[in-house]
Amino acid sequence: MTKIKITKENCNKDLKSFLLNFFDELSNSAFNKAVKNGDIKVNNKKTVWNYFLKDGDEISVFLRNKPKIAKKTKKVSNEFLNAKDELKVFYEDENIIVVNKPRGLICQPDMNEKIDTLNNRIKKYLFNKKDQSYTVANLCHRLDKYTTGLCVAGKKIEIIRELNNLWNTSNIEKFYLCLCLGYFQERQKVLENFIYFNEKNQKMEIDLKNEFNKKIITSYKVIKQEKLYALIEINLLTGKKHQIRVHMSYIGHPILGDTKYNKINNFGFKFPCLCSYKIKFKFDKKHFLHYLNNIKLEIKNFSFK
Repeated sequence: MTKIKITKENCNKDLKSFLLNFFDELSNSAFNKAVKNGDIKVNNKKTVWNYFLKDGDEISVFLRNKPKIAKKTKKVSNEFLNAKDELKVFYEDENIIVVNKPRGLICQPDMNEKIDTLNNRIKKYLFNKKDQSYTVANLCHRLDKYTTGLCVAGKKIEIIRELNNLWNTSNIEKFYLCLCLGYFQERQKVLENFIYFNEKNQKMEIDLKNEFNKKIITSYKVIKQEKLYALIEINLLTGKKHQIRVHMSYIGHPILGDTKYNKINNFGFKFPCLCSYKIKFKFDKKHFLHYLNNIKLEIKNFSFK
């Protein structure tokens, strides 16, 4: 086990960037797996990849193949400048930037793509307009690669930290639109189940309640019912991986184009018909982000084609 004490010099850096810089041989995929499995902790508690470090924090790293500690601090990378320029900015102020993510673009680096990500496009956009927030700007949540729609990034450390902490609470409502297979007998319902990752099948699945499985809550409402499918509005009450896709498949109404969870009929769609189309902030009047309650973040015209 390796323990690292955070000093003022390294505070206000996100956990992932700090550790990939601290260790010479810690890969992006190994880091992600370690965080997911609880092998990397902050102050003896499970953490998230984009946790922003504070002075006095203690990181514990439990890895069988202990990576070598870097002898010299690696230079801050400007690789984000190699990301593509295309970026649809939906809203921006001094604290946040909201963008419309296109289908096929990942939010953060993975094993297959490390440069052209949504996060890097945002950093490049801010850099090109000489906005110094590019040095810390970071997404506060993720969308799946083939899910389109609104994504929120913070432009200040304290904003990112606050939105990360509150993203899956009632202070922020997330609404999606999707096309789902079949005729809905119940026009509106709140679904509650437990989810886990099936290593063998390499996908998320619904299971019974136990100490390992995570609770998911999804509220849906039928907007327009066609003969063979329906337009559905989803209110995401918890935020787990593939939650909407798994929940709708579980009740027999998989999302059209979702070839991973829909093995019935995708009507020719090759990618999930799923869009993050509306975000509502509901902060208390005394909260420093209360002004966001008055900002309308809603995509009006879009197509699943």
